[in-house]
Amino acid sequence: MEPATAPNAAGDLAPAPAPATASARVKRKSIPFWRKSLALNLGIIIVAFVFFVGFFPGLIAPYNPNTQNADLMLQAPSAAHILGTDNYGRDILSRVIWATRADLQIGLIGTAIPFVFGTLVGLLAGYYGGVIDQILMRLVDIVVAFPFIVLVIAIIAFLGPGIYNLYMAISLVGWVPYARIIRGEVLVAKNLDYVSAARVLGYSDWRIILRHILPNVLSSSIVYTAADVVFCMLAGASMGFLGLGVQPPTPEWGQAISEGRVFIARAWWLSTFPGFALVFVGTGFSLLGDGLSDLLRTKGR
Repeated sequence: MEPATAPNAAGDLAPAPAPATASARVKRKSIPFWRKSLALNLGIIIVAFVFFVGFFPGLIAPYNPNTQNADLMLQAPSAAHILGTDNYGRDILSRVIWATRADLQIGLIGTAIPFVFGTLVGLLAGYYGGVIDQILMRLVDIVVAFPFIVLVIAIIAFLGPGIYNLYMAISLVGWVPYARIIRGEVLVAKNLDYVSAARVLGYSDWRIILRHILPNVLSSSIVYTAADVVFCMLAGASMGFLGLGVQPPTPEWGQAISEGRVFIARAWWLSTFPGFALVFVGTGFSLLGDGLSDLLRTKGR
């Protein structure tokens, strides 16, 4: 039986593409992106695990994180205490697990509040422009002129140490990147046809901003939040290391690293394992952000 033929551009007969090849091509295109993205899958698994540990530390931790035992001071990792004990005889594994809750709260709250406020500022500046844009962007320039950590330390030094003051300090400084990202996206989106059509239909500015522009400009900010969670957790750990963040006896990774540096020569596990936990969580959120970025880039093609 002769193979099927089809006329080409010149009018000559040429072999038609094999059905099996075309079927395989369609099948490859139909594979969801998330099944092909190793970074996205690993990021989702790690972040899901971190959320589970952060929300349910009591189900995982083998001991009470604040129970002291003078007979177990600075015990090396063993079967009874997998990550060893600290200078108060407290179980390091339990403290690392419970510290996940505090550091995850810092990362999420320190990202959520700036995300909302920065998005609002970017929407107003980008959509209305003119004087509103000039005022808001000059405010952004003032905040950007100072390093993030320096401003956070200055605000906490003024307000006093503590986790709630840490939330406030990060929120007062962390909204700037979101404002700049959203403003740039809105400057492009407000000149597109769907926005012009909404204006012709007589929709109010707030309806156009919230229902038409906002859903189409959020993708870049959502990707940035994954990296910002890591940045906020590092800032919280830095403040804990300096004694300006979470206060004892509440477990926190930066605080644990600071306490362990005094005994680093004879008890390396005090600072090492909290540091590993911070790196592990940061890697998970970074992989998630990279996967989301690739996913949105692929959908935009």
